[in-house]
Amino acid sequence: EDWYNAAVCAIREVANKVRGLGEISAISTSAQGGASVLLDENGKTMTPAYSWMDNRATRESEELKEKFGNDQIYSRYGWRMQPNADAAKLLWMKKNIPDIYEKAASFPSTLGFINQRLTGKTVEDPTCAAIRRLYNIKEEKMSADVLEHLALPEEKLPETLPSGAFVGTLTAEAAVLTGLSESVRIYNGA
Repeated sequence: EDWYNAAVCAIREVANKVRGLGEISAISTSAQGGASVLLDENGKTMTPAYSWMDNRATRESEELKEKFGNDQIYSRYGWRMQPNADAAKLLWMKKNIPDIYEKAASFPSTLGFINQRLTGKTVEDPTCAAIRRLYNIKEEKMSADVLEHLALPEEKLPETLPSGAFVGTLTAEAAVLTGLSESVRIYNGA
């Protein structure tokens, strides 16, 4: 929720500064690093955010390196496996908070979460999905074998669209909170 509140405040601040210079017609979203949050079927948070700075998943990182090979992981995602990788943290969640993990309807990244709140569509770009160690940048698709190991159906992850792709327009709620029109278009950043 802090992520969304910060985004809304930043958008509102920029909108107030540019008033009189013309209408804001589009926003591009982007986020730093890999982070995950679990959402219920209503899009409400079930857990705190698991930040890219969180290193609790040391054992799980080692398990993934053993299973998939660190060189192969690097080849797929452009990143080596580390305890702070979302794949390792998701495996930690599966083992340590299994009831919440199994009930979660969605597993978005920071970017997926912000896009979901702004547009109602949970979308991230390939770079974001790859830094999570879930999206194979060579094959341009999610890694089915990793998702199987995580017991994580692909439909519970954000849709992956290219950078610059149209995500949607602001929801009525997001328009009110940001002070912008519902016609404002949101584009996937990187």
